[in-house]
Amino acid sequence: MSIFKKGVISAHIELNNICNAFCPQCQRNVVNKDNKVISREGLNDSELSLNEYKCIFDKEFYSNFKLHEKLFNGNISEPIASSNILEILDYALHMQDSTFIRIHTNGSLKTKDFWKDLAITLKNYSHGVTFGLDGLSDTHSHYRINTNFEKIIENAKTFIENGGVAKWQFIVFEHNEHQIDEARKYAKKIGFKNFETIYTHRFVRDSKKNLTYFLPNKEIFTLKEAKKYELQKNYLKVLKENTANKTSISCWSKNSNYFYLDYQGNVSPCCFISTSYNFHKKWNNTFDNIIPFYDTNEMNAIKNSLTDILINSSFFKNLETSWSVKPCHTCSVTCGKNTEKIHFGVREKEILTN
Repeated sequence: MSIFKKGVISAHIELNNICNAFCPQCQRNVVNKDNKVISREGLNDSELSLNEYKCIFDKEFYSNFKLHEKLFNGNISEPIASSNILEILDYALHMQDSTFIRIHTNGSLKTKDFWKDLAITLKNYSHGVTFGLDGLSDTHSHYRINTNFEKIIENAKTFIENGGVAKWQFIVFEHNEHQIDEARKYAKKIGFKNFETIYTHRFVRDSKKNLTYFLPNKEIFTLKEAKKYELQKNYLKVLKENTANKTSISCWSKNSNYFYLDYQGNVSPCCFISTSYNFHKKWNNTFDNIIPFYDTNEMNAIKNSLTDILINSSFFKNLETSWSVKPCHTCSVTCGKNTEKIHFGVREKEILTN
């Protein structure tokens, strides 16, 4: 039996492998020996075509599933970088207009005309667009390298003024934590509906308390964890316990009936399993005991029926069986005992009222 079931379901979709930003803790980037943030090889060259998207989300899929939510959020990419995102959204809403559309973006690409068109496309449907704004004009690009704060604000204003619903998402570091209140006030003034702060776990994931790299202006900069939470200490303790022993798994994807689709059409239970597979196959720097069971010939929704993959895939069956025998590393650190609240960072959300 699959971890997914027919009926109401949600999808996390990665439309491409393209991004303009060089965020140093993003999985697509590395800090090299010269302290320069660079992208990994084999990126910035592919996107899911409109025809491929239609082939995947076909009439058979919609006759078996009702999409509660579609999340367009890059695992290693920027969804707005896709040349056909407006056409894909038109098709998605044509096939089921009750689907909630969520988009996460760095907001620094394309023109005001595009952002106006995006708002017009979405404004009569349930939606929310999250803009990654990590501080204010003097701090934002210390992490979101190669993005422009003023351009993001201009794009966000255009989107909001034309009927779009927007959230300001603020990843908190030591260098910008003093700006949270000011950013919240600015977000409310512009017309953002929501404001969210995230205290990231990635300093622990990357095994580095601090991260030092050059900014575009040639200034050397050290990225440091915000002081409010002790995620490093707590997360390391939980990880050690979960990987040393067989931990119980509470699979978020199974519990939520929420699957992941990458830009090549490959289906995974979540973005974390997809990352584990891709890092091993493309960059050979990780290995998980579940990887040998993942076959892209079986799990590709361009070559095969998405409905059939979700309901009958042997990979999903093997994955669930592994939880009671020896959970894979990815499942242990993501959905194992006591990991969820730490692995996803500490998130504090607010609704901004006028």
